[in-house]
Amino acid sequence: MPDAPRPSHRLTSALGGVLLGAAIAVVGAVFVWLMWASFQRARVMEAWIQVPGVILESRLTEEILNPNTPVNYRPVIRYRYEYAGASRESARIRRIETKSSRRAKMESLLAGFPAGTEATVWINPADPADAVLIRDKRTAIYSIWFPALFVIGGTGIALSSLIRNLKPRTTTP
Repeated sequence: MPDAPRPSHRLTSALGGVLLGAAIAVVGAVFVWLMWASFQRARVMEAWIQVPGVILESRLTEEILNPNTPVNYRPVIRYRYEYAGASRESARIRRIETKSSRRAKMESLLAGFPAGTEATVWINPADPADAVLIRDKRTAIYSIWFPALFVIGGTGIALSSLIRNLKPRTTTP
């Protein structure tokens, strides 16, 4: 007849399960929070004011960080807009800097903003110097369920480990 597991082994097993489950849940929670924050920023941008602007410069730059990395292409689009009687300039395309190792993708973006053309500029009414050509999208909310599964699963792993290893075991003669 095998010996019953010693209490110290059960405690170690419970601790391992709790730590594993907690780690999975924490990583999932971080991604849930990041996706929620992205969604909230995009929601706030919906209240930004739309004004006409003119594209002053539209070109593609190449960046090579070191010889072992691919070339990154970064579009440079400088534009002018007016708000509250003041003329302003900006070069922000999106809230987060846009660059890619795919040249065709960046050329396609530039094609929508050729120099000398008019464009819609979105400005933050609380800070008119804060302007973009492309607002953030609220699509992060559609994928938030995936990291939420890690929160639920990790919590389940931790709880089941505690319940399984810390409840009193009955021994049968």
